[in-house]
Amino acid sequence: TSTPWAETITWAAVAAAVAMLVWYPHRGVLGFSYIGLVFAAAVLIAQRPSARFEPKGWRRLLFKPLGSIGKLSFGLYLFHPLMRPAVIELSARLGLAPTGLPAATAFLSIWLSLTWLAAWLSFRFFEDPILQLARRASTRVLAPASLSERRE
Repeated sequence: TSTPWAETITWAAVAAAVAMLVWYPHRGVLGFSYIGLVFAAAVLIAQRPSARFEPKGWRRLLFKPLGSIGKLSFGLYLFHPLMRPAVIELSARLGLAPTGLPAATAFLSIWLSLTWLAAWLSFRFFEDPILQLARRASTRVLAPASLSERRE
């Protein structure tokens, strides 16, 4: 069972983490440390036992992206640093000012979109086929022996 405030606190932590990304997209080590701490807090808050809630109705739609993030997490981790220089170059070519909330929001939106696309392509055409092969192989290897095999 969840506490009445579990969902609200969890969403507030996620919103704070996203706000940190928008506010500090070009910051140095200190800014990225803040972002990491806020994301770590958001994960810890979302993982506590009282936060286990089953979303219903329109709220279920809000959780679909979180499931996708989990599925694509390795690709997101792998591709996000590779996409950043490309987005910086693209921003410069488009003449987007390097400061200000509109530029930061545009930068973050493009960066996340390209990273998400690369992670999805990687998952769809590389990771998922390998995972399916591994599942089939592990099922064969770990399948219990039949009774006739046990008697021999």
